[in-house]
This record gives sequence, C-alpha cells and structure tokens, in this order.
Amino acid sequence: MAANWQAGADGEERTAKALRPLEGPNCHVLHDRLLDPGRSQVNLDHLVASAAGVYLIDSKNWSGSATVVGHTLRTTSAQGRNWSQDKVLDKLRETAARVATEAQAEVFPVLCLTSPNSSLFGEPIFIRGVFIVPVARLADWLLGRRRVVDPATCRNQAIRLAASFPSSTQPAFLSVPPRRRAQPPRSDRRPAPTRPAPVAKQKPRPRAWPRALVGLAALVLVLTSFGRGLWTGAAETLTNAWVHQLAKGLPKPRATNWTHPCSQISDAAIAKLLGHPVYRYQDGGYDVCTWGFQPKSATAPVVLRIQTGKLAQAQYVRGTKATYVDKGTLTELLVPQFVAIPGSSQPASRTTQPIAVILTWPASPKPPTTRSTVAALALETARHLPTGPGSTSLAAHP
Repeated sequence: MAANWQAGADGEERTAKALRPLEGPNCHVLHDRLLDPGRSQVNLDHLVASAAGVYLIDSKNWSGSATVVGHTLRTTSAQGRNWSQDKVLDKLRETAARVATEAQAEVFPVLCLTSPNSSLFGEPIFIRGVFIVPVARLADWLLGRRRVVDPATCRNQAIRLAASFPSSTQPAFLSVPPRRRAQPPRSDRRPAPTRPAPVAKQKPRPRAWPRALVGLAALVLVLTSFGRGLWTGAAETLTNAWVHQLAKGLPKPRATNWTHPCSQISDAAIAKLLGHPVYRYQDGGYDVCTWGFQPKSATAPVVLRIQTGKLAQAQYVRGTKATYVDKGTLTELLVPQFVAIPGSSQPASRTTQPIAVILTWPASPKPPTTRSTVAALALETARHLPTGPGSTSLAAHP
C-alpha cells in the first residue's frame, strides 16, 4: 500500500511540474482538492481553470504500458498481464460531471499518464468521454485547445473551484474551530475571589400516601380489562398520529404506468442510428438523457441530448408543428405533443409527450445528414413514450 501511495504521489508531482509553466492570468491550477469536504477524503488530483475551459486532471502512474484497443484503454504489466481501465474512465467522467455542477461550467475530464514510459503512448486521444494525454504532451495539448473565456472569467472560475473544493493539505481552506479568547500569562492573572458556596434549600419530603395512590392506579390499569383497553387505544392513537406525520414529509407518488422514456432507449440503438459507438452521461435530470460520441472527422466530442415531458415543453418546444433548428454546429428537432414526426408514418396520437432532440457538433463542419438523423432519433424516442391512462398529462410528471 505504501508503494502504491508513493507511486501515485510521484505521478501527481510530475503532472504538477508539467502544469507549472502554464500558470498565469490565463491559467490557474489547483492541486489535491477535496471532492466532498467534511464528508469524504476522496480527492481531485488537479483542477485547471484556463482560457480554454475547466479541466479535471487525474494522474495515473501505472506500471507497464498503456494502449488503446478499439474503444478500450488497456494496461499491460511487465509480466504480460492485461487489464481494461474502462471503469476508471467512466468514474472520472462521472466525477467531472459532479464538478461541473459546482463549477457552473463544462468540465473536461483528462486522464494524464505519468509513468516513465508514458511517452510511448503516442498522441492524445479521446475515448469514452475522457481525454487521455501523456504527461510529456500535457502542456502543449492544453495550449493548443481553443480559447473560450477571457482572463477575468478564468479567474472567477478558479475562485469558485477553490471555494467549492478546498485543499486537503492547506488548513487555511479547511473548516477550523472558533478561536478561544487569549488568556493573560499566569504571572499576571489575579486569583479569583473566593465566595462561600450557597447553602442549598432542602425541599420538603413528599408524603407517602400520594405515591401509594399512584401505584394502586397503575396496578389497576395493568391488571384489569378496562386498563388494558385504555392502553391499547392510546397506543393505536399515537401510532396513527406518528404515521400521519411521517406521511406529510414523503414525496407524492408519481402517476402509475410511467417510466422514464429516454432511459428505455438502449445505447446500441443510439449507436446504430448515429453510426458511432456512444457512451451515456449521468444527467441526474428527469426526462432527459445525454450521450456522447467521437467521429473521426470531429476534433471534439459530439453531444446528443433527448428530452421529453414537461421539461421539454418548458425549455424547448413551442408552437403546434414540428420544427427544425439548424444553425452553426447545432441541429434540433422539436416535436410538440400530438404532432407527427416529420418523415414517419407514425400517427400524431402516438406522440403522447413533447420531444426535443438536440445534436451539438464541435467547431469542425458537421455532416449534411443531421436532419434525417435527428428525425430517426425522435422516432426511436416516440416508440418508448408512455401509453394508457395518464400518459398525456404533463403536470403528472414533475
């Protein structure tokens, strides 16, 4: 365990050394931060707030070599044993999503290879929603990213990150107990005046006959049927009151026969429609699902977002007919409730909930077939919309 800890510390030090030349008005670096201060010792190796955005960098000083086979990161030990590191990438991607919630900005997860032979890995690559970058190429890779914020915004993001994720090594960032008032030296202290202790007044002793009456009444309540009836009624009344009070704090049950529509769509179906392997993000929102994929022609991940129900109605869907929004790197298909999906033979009555399909491409040119793609994705979503009583009520699904 000590050897593993030391290897991890050495890897973090190499990453910190690689990031040091970048620090300045356009790049602020935070090291060894707590993810859940006060609740957990889980730490974030490095947080970078730069002009190119916010990055969560996790240092991995794996022994052996690391390679990408297909869409899987694998490590091979000196003895020839081979492991898949997909769970490491998925956990890092989910952690970046949690950091993004606190940072109020998009956070890019980066796995930095810091072993001595990490230079054999080759060029940085993007798989399963995570950038994999050797430590020797980390600084140049960050400098080559497109700038999206100004120095003032960059500094504000760094301040927000430092406040949300305090340092695990610097006490100034941790919660400290309140200071006691300074005491004068012992030689300067005056002896406290001695006062005689007050004499406690003796309470009059209670008479014995009230105690006897109480004991006799308790014996009657326990032994007689009348007493047992009183005890049973009181217990039942208290139990009902407690259950009623407990039920007040419970959330109201959702409508029956309701399932999260986009969660019923398999990743394989999405990958087939898009023509690329996909990975699913952990959204945490209701009636919303997000996938990511990386085409060979794109310089950054493509994001697919599908929303249904009340949330889609409030945020996106307007009017009484299906509309395409095609501008820049964004392609949307917004289908109101009870409106047929363009190009499909499915009846309009089958669209029991509004649908919003949003496809966001990076700065590189997007393919010309995105409209047909979002239409196919909307049709796949409509197949999983609820049916039956209560399926068309938006207010029932907050």
